Amino acid sequence: MGYSPVESDRYGPIQVPEQEKLSLLDAAREMFGFEHLLPGQAEIMHCVARGEDVLAILPTGGGKSLTYQLPSLRDTTGCTLVISPLIALMKDQVDKLPRGVSHLATAINSSLEGDELHRRLEGVERGKYRLVYAAPERLRQPSFIHSMRRGGVNRLVIDEAHCVSMWGHDFRPDYLHIAESRRLLGQPPLLALTATAPPGVRNDILQRLGPMRVVSGEVLRSNLRFEVIQLRNQDEKLQSLLDICSHEPGAGIVYAGTRARCEELASLLRSQGVTAIHYHAGIEDRARAQEEFMSGRARVIVATIAFGMGIDKPDIRFVLHFEPSSSLESYYQEAGRAGRDGLPSRCVLLYARADQGTLRARSKRDALGVKLLRGTLAAIKKQVEPATVGRVVLDDLRRDLQVDETPVRVAISLLEQAGLIRRGPDIPRCLTLWMACPLGARDRDLESFCRACGLQPRQRVECDPLEVARVAGLDPATIEERIWNGCASGSLSCRASARDMLLELRQTPRDAQERIGALLDQYEQVREQRVNEMVAYANTRHCRHGHICTYLSGYGPQRCKACDNCVPRPVAPRIDLMAEWEQMLVILRVAGRGWGRRKLIFVLRGDAAAPASALDGPGFGALAFRSEPALEHLIDRLLAAGFLQARRLEHGGVALRLTPSGTRALQHPEAVRALTEAPTTCHTAEPTHTLDAEWSEDAEALYQRLRQWRLERARAKGVPAFMIAHDALLRRIAAAHPRSEQALSQISGIGPHKLQEYGTELLALINQ
Repeated sequence: MGYSPVESDRYGPIQVPEQEKLSLLDAAREMFGFEHLLPGQAEIMHCVARGEDVLAILPTGGGKSLTYQLPSLRDTTGCTLVISPLIALMKDQVDKLPRGVSHLATAINSSLEGDELHRRLEGVERGKYRLVYAAPERLRQPSFIHSMRRGGVNRLVIDEAHCVSMWGHDFRPDYLHIAESRRLLGQPPLLALTATAPPGVRNDILQRLGPMRVVSGEVLRSNLRFEVIQLRNQDEKLQSLLDICSHEPGAGIVYAGTRARCEELASLLRSQGVTAIHYHAGIEDRARAQEEFMSGRARVIVATIAFGMGIDKPDIRFVLHFEPSSSLESYYQEAGRAGRDGLPSRCVLLYARADQGTLRARSKRDALGVKLLRGTLAAIKKQVEPATVGRVVLDDLRRDLQVDETPVRVAISLLEQAGLIRRGPDIPRCLTLWMACPLGARDRDLESFCRACGLQPRQRVECDPLEVARVAGLDPATIEERIWNGCASGSLSCRASARDMLLELRQTPRDAQERIGALLDQYEQVREQRVNEMVAYANTRHCRHGHICTYLSGYGPQRCKACDNCVPRPVAPRIDLMAEWEQMLVILRVAGRGWGRRKLIFVLRGDAAAPASALDGPGFGALAFRSEPALEHLIDRLLAAGFLQARRLEHGGVALRLTPSGTRALQHPEAVRALTEAPTTCHTAEPTHTLDAEWSEDAEALYQRLRQWRLERARAKGVPAFMIAHDALLRRIAAAHPRSEQALSQISGIGPHKLQEYGTELLALINQ
């Protein structure tokens, strides 16, 4: 990892005196046991010591934390406030501090009970801590700002500073409030840290947080080998996953796009002898799963992006993405968790032609629209009106809108930028007040508030500050700050309960529609750009290190010694999977139980949805390395060849059973082997799109629309989805793309009844 400072024109080069470097190294050795400083650390700490505002851009594993931890722990008074986006990240930073200094750090977050939170805030006020970690949402709480001001803030550190930018890959609206909070804290020096800041994001950070000296370390990490394996379909992805995880030594992370896919891939790896576990936000004991991987008891962890931030396992030898990330910054950050010990490691992306369509569909699904903004504004009015200012409960908004927390927060931010609402400090549901002595005439508004809630000297009162402010005719956005000022003078003591947003409904601007349109266009443009950047990386034939470096910093090498385009990798040994004819025999053996097509596939793939009676039986999970479409294709071929027969049941379902030919084939497999070796004719089952290299992005997009339509129709009729249409039929429709009823009727599986009932709807979907 090299170092190349990138300075803005208004700042000169950083010259660190040799004596200061030695002093920093001695302190790092004494406190942390480090024998050397990483490139850029001394320069950044030199600027921090001089009280400069700095934007530091260092790669993942580049030692960003030390640049503020070491100066903070050398302070004798005051503290450094570190704004961090995740509780897990805060906990990891505090837990990793050496035992001799760990008592000087604390985290203030929503996981703390009331008494513990109060105890830690009192510790902040007494100057007990040198490092205080908090989420950006905490900056909207006057009680927190009050405690920090009393304790003294020497510097403000913004971790993951790219979160302040709408152009960044992890925009968090609460980061936009940091500049105002910094003013309330007394304008302490600022250190903003990130590993991923392309020029557009960098400029946005400077615009949001103010002018800063920019110190940028070299992006290139030469010990990481970047590879993209171009594949045709899901089956080839599964086999490549097995090849790499089975043959690549050391610990590895596999990133998957959904929780279900995580569980599916971990199960597949275990079925082939790889010690693997899954990790996502939906599992109950995430700490145990993480510990299994960190301790080495599980060699591979299959995870969503919920895993990784702040995880410091230096000996990860490979990171494999089963699907592309949502942005190139995210991909580089996730891949960069490999090889933090400096040893050679692999970063592999498995990429199929359909992934581009999937990325665009995911981006479109997650995009904000006018409908969500209108719904959010209506839900806010529902909680606030008939007043113009009121408490808004985030959980109630999420329930009303039926979306996750992040889109709601982004929607509120966009509504505020459009001038439709204004957000104030978060307001407590309850304040517990104690008056030690009369207030006098120091603050008329505070005196009015105390009278309105009936507070007398030597008396304790619990009240809703919003209601009391309304009764007293006071601004609820400023009253809590006045209360804490009263506490600072010794007249009052106060404790606050859980908080909600305080929102003001503003008069709709004349150009509100244009403002919202412009904001949504910008938001959509950002999302589209991210997809394009990820696809460009996957398809480039130039140096991958150079591609990433140029994107993130504006310059990069034309050739390297650690990517598949510059130094092609020798063909790796493939895992010894059973031949296709052997897979067909497995299907015949399992099909003898008389299950329907879907249940049969669940059993073969080891899916949790398989019948309970099959979980411990022969064949369960035997073909987990094949995708559902591939197994559909094999079953179709066995049906067409007469080894299996579909039998309609009385209740309307369909069960598969062995024919006499199928029974004989189990005793004499040559017939099945001949089937796989002989070319298929027009009378055999049609190949599915996953085995067809010509399956287009348009076909994939239509297939996904058809599946969504089928799900909605099945829910409306109260029947299983397969009774509307099997996946194989939907794939045939997507591949053929019929434009008329006549063409639709020619597709195998579309009979007169289906054509009459669903023909118009299907053609409307096709012609979208």
